[in-house]
Amino acid sequence: MTISAEFQADILLDKTADAGSPSRKRRKKSDVDSAPVSQSSSDVPSNAEAVTALNDCLLDPSHIAKLKQSYPSAPGYPHCVVKDVLEAKFFRELREEMVTSLAATFKETDLFKLYQTGDLANLDGNDPEVRRKMPRLLALRDTIYSPKFRAFVREITGCRPLTDRTDCSSNLYTQGCHLLCHDDVIGTRCISFIIYLTDPDETWGAEDGGALEIYPLSGDSLGVPKAVPLQNHPPKPNTMAFFTVLPGQSFHAVEEVYSEKMRLSISGWYHADDPPMGAEALASLNQLQMRQDETAQAFSSLPFPCALHRTASGPGSVNPLLARWVNPTYLTPGAIEQIAARFQSDKSILLHEFLLPDVAMQAARLLRSQDQADRVGGGQQPTSEVGLAMGPWELIGPPHKQRYLRLGATGLSSDPVEKAKTATDLMASLRGLFGSEAFARYLALLTGSIPSGVRTEARRFRPGLDYTLAHYGILTKDPRLDATLAFVDDGNKAKRELWESGDVGGFGCYIQAEVGNDGAKAAESYRRQAHGEEDDQVLNVSAAHNALSLVLRETQAMRFVKYVSAAAPGSRWDVVSEYCLDGDKNKF
Repeated sequence: MTISAEFQADILLDKTADAGSPSRKRRKKSDVDSAPVSQSSSDVPSNAEAVTALNDCLLDPSHIAKLKQSYPSAPGYPHCVVKDVLEAKFFRELREEMVTSLAATFKETDLFKLYQTGDLANLDGNDPEVRRKMPRLLALRDTIYSPKFRAFVREITGCRPLTDRTDCSSNLYTQGCHLLCHDDVIGTRCISFIIYLTDPDETWGAEDGGALEIYPLSGDSLGVPKAVPLQNHPPKPNTMAFFTVLPGQSFHAVEEVYSEKMRLSISGWYHADDPPMGAEALASLNQLQMRQDETAQAFSSLPFPCALHRTASGPGSVNPLLARWVNPTYLTPGAIEQIAARFQSDKSILLHEFLLPDVAMQAARLLRSQDQADRVGGGQQPTSEVGLAMGPWELIGPPHKQRYLRLGATGLSSDPVEKAKTATDLMASLRGLFGSEAFARYLALLTGSIPSGVRTEARRFRPGLDYTLAHYGILTKDPRLDATLAFVDDGNKAKRELWESGDVGGFGCYIQAEVGNDGAKAAESYRRQAHGEEDDQVLNVSAAHNALSLVLRETQAMRFVKYVSAAAPGSRWDVVSEYCLDGDKNKF
């Protein structure tokens, strides 16, 4: 098993600005400590200068009145974006100060990919070195958490009384960075805010990405957002967005950054004395820890006695259906025995070039053609509706758990690939193959498991849009056998290396849920080749064309497909079957 828990790399923000994309190299502590600082003692602002951090017009009564009027009726849920928050000169000097003096750590989980500093509350304003390097950052932190500014926030939002707790950090999103849908409900958070520190000399447009996405609710149901955002707010320089933290309602995300521009910000929360009403039942984090999956399809019974799984289709015979699809290398008695022995030892295996070469070539042609027609992949900016017009594909959410396209009913089963004229035809035929009795019998030979029921879906993960998250709802009371056949555009060395690196996502990951006194908890992070060590609790399956992965998923294991970046060569297409075992198809 590869991949270990969370990967982190320390960088300096000015170095990232030159690179344009996240560096995977770990920086030594000495590199950070010895970084040049273009700040002299004469640059440190006096107390009088610190007062001028805010724009004079920000706290004007007429300005406050306009914000107060528009805030509760904002699309989606109460929020607003305030322009020209800081005095112009202070803003530029603050940004320069942060870029040259502040170090950040690269962090990636199933939910996000970004660079982040530590809690800015821990910056010691009495430390002469900190005051010399970051006086304006200290001034801003103290200003936005001052009683006067908290009163400003309360006046606009109408929120409950706020405590004096300081809770904020600096975040840097470079090309490919993102934060997926969630509602921000943790503990006593009451108001969320983001101050954008993007370059004032650059125009940040929709083509750059990085927007704050506001998600509406699906119907009148709290806790369930629609799969497509209602409104996007680009990270324009010197603006401040804030919204009320509402359990199961304040769903938002940070769109992937498509360009090489730096999305620098300070984000944080104002806290109340107590958690918000409904947090326990509706918060997105708590939903990830619930044992239910509303979008899962029902199992179908497999029409053969479990006891006959070896004698009916033993190694000496080849089923005609399998012969039409599967590489004959994997159908020989010797290969089946070798695979079975490996699977019994490792509980997982990846079979490359699984389908016949002609079938794999046809699949590559049809799927690449569909991506080209939809204008996705290779850095192209997608639209939320892409792929929905290509036939019976449906958008699967909710986005705080997953977003991808699932193939609906087509009337096709496991017809020969020669009949496939479109990507939909191909995926429908493969879905039929995976749901067949013949394929279940074949997997019984390969794994030694006895499948009694199966649910199968054909999926498409579109670049710049789609993913699944690790969550409690997919945990089971009994082991499951997962069979996943993936297809990606890896037709040349550069594309193969890109998928293998994991930098564009699309890989599958199995991670063991943590178990505490209150039961299993949704795992929040995984590490990606941090030190080259292995972790028995995590299994990573790289995205590769025509590769079948077989995994015996234990009862406390969660799985996810990492968000596919817009920079990926194309979509990740797959057919995935989940088999219940030992004759109990309804047991969870």
